[in-house]
Amino acid sequence: MTTLYEDQKAKRDKAKRIEEKVYRSVNHRDKFCCRACGHRADPNTIGRLDRGHHHHIVFRSAGGKTTRQNVCLVCAECHDAIHHQSGPRKLFVSGNADATLTFGQGGRTWHD
Repeated sequence: MTTLYEDQKAKRDKAKRIEEKVYRSVNHRDKFCCRACGHRADPNTIGRLDRGHHHHIVFRSAGGKTTRQNVCLVCAECHDAIHHQSGPRKLFVSGNADATLTFGQGGRTWHD
């Protein structure tokens, strides 16, 4: 018989393994390049800046899931523009990451 703690830990561990599998798949789909600007990420970098960031198109806080369709690889600069900038530098992203994403910034839009 397992304890409630052990059951919860097993569920978290399983979710983490699934998430890691999705992230590896996204890295290969996006060829280790930022979907917004094309900057090549270095997957062997220890620091966060050049490693590439997994961005949830529909934020997790808004119910977005960790799936290939909802996650894309972006560089640190673009990720910062998506989350923390305001005004004309603010970067917007929408769409299905397995198909075509639409990006927008400063009144212009483009597709990857």
